[in-house]
Amino acid sequence: VSYTGTNRRWTKMDFERMGIKKNIDELVAEIAERDRKDSSRKNSPLCKAPDAEEIDTTNMTIDEQVNYIVGKYIHLSGNGRNF
Repeated sequence: VSYTGTNRRWTKMDFERMGIKKNIDELVAEIAERDRKDSSRKNSPLCKAPDAEEIDTTNMTIDEQVNYIVGKYIHLSGNGRNF
């Protein structure tokens, strides 16, 4: 995952809300290292499912993200009654 622009600022704000104050470059480097370790571990490596859809949420509000995902579920389920 590439952390640039808005994503970097949101990541920094998320960490600051948790009381963690670090340089954004340091945070991004730590996240990249965590992701590298998770995706290359021997047991249960983190990987994207073959049929997964990547959603670029950079310019989406939380409401837009939720609406997109719920709409996708309704579309794929046929009616959304199982939601």
